[in-house]
Amino acid sequence: MKKSLIIPFVLLACAGLLSTACKDDDPTEPPVSYTVTFDKNGGTTDAAPTTKTVTAPATTVGTLPTPPDKTGSTFAGWNMKADGTGSAFTASTVVTASITVYAKWTLDSEGEGEG
Repeated sequence: MKKSLIIPFVLLACAGLLSTACKDDDPTEPPVSYTVTFDKNGGTTDAAPTTKTVTAPATTVGTLPTPPDKTGSTFAGWNMKADGTGSAFTASTVVTASITVYAKWTLDSEGEGEG
């Protein structure tokens, strides 16, 4: 009777050791990191910096770069699509892959302030 109790216990103990040994928590592996590239999207100057790296355990860029400039336009934020129809990208947007985000521009009104 004692042998029948020992065998299942040994099998369970071995299964526990195997599952622990197979975990991906290897401290020698570098942490996961993603690059966010900030595209000036027709701007006359680049963002500074043009890329930011998000390294686990972080999930966001933390702070956005200095925006680019564009003659005749005003910077209106970062967007997930070059045509500005995508989702806005902010400092708190969760990054789960390397991506490029695009400057969004609004045209300056001609003659603004005249009158």
